[in-house]
Amino acid sequence: MRCNPILAALLLPVLLSACAGAAEGYPSLAIRPAERQTGQWTPPPAYVPPAPASTTLASLEALAAEARSAHAAFTTEAARATRTVVAARGATSGEAWARAEVARASLAAARSRTLVPLASIDRLYVDASNAGEDLNRLAAVLAEVEALAAEEDRVLADLAR
Repeated sequence: MRCNPILAALLLPVLLSACAGAAEGYPSLAIRPAERQTGQWTPPPAYVPPAPASTTLASLEALAAEARSAHAAFTTEAARATRTVVAARGATSGEAWARAEVARASLAAARSRTLVPLASIDRLYVDASNAGEDLNRLAAVLAEVEALAAEEDRVLADLAR
């Protein structure tokens, strides 16, 4: 049996209209009175972190002094190493090249004397952060010592060229 397309086109709207219902039977999507918020919200007081322990601050200052001293020693050794490396530029072997390599290695070892206090300061920062203590002083000293280490990295990179 074949279906007449004209008859199907005429019956389709009639059949589909049977699926449509009355619009009045559906609930409104407007906000109901129970959904409205009433009352006042008071924000909690701002958290003021306690200062780090005095022993932590004393350790911080000692480590910062140690890092500054190590950086001063690095700076002195960097001037000596720079003269040695510059004198050996272009050499691929021989006495001058060997002295330059030893000077660079000594300078890298001097850099590690700055990194040891940096690691300890970083540990103090992490411990204070985990304890919820004020980090301002720790962060300032940490940034200072990180800047010293970054400067030493630049000097070593310049000598490696």
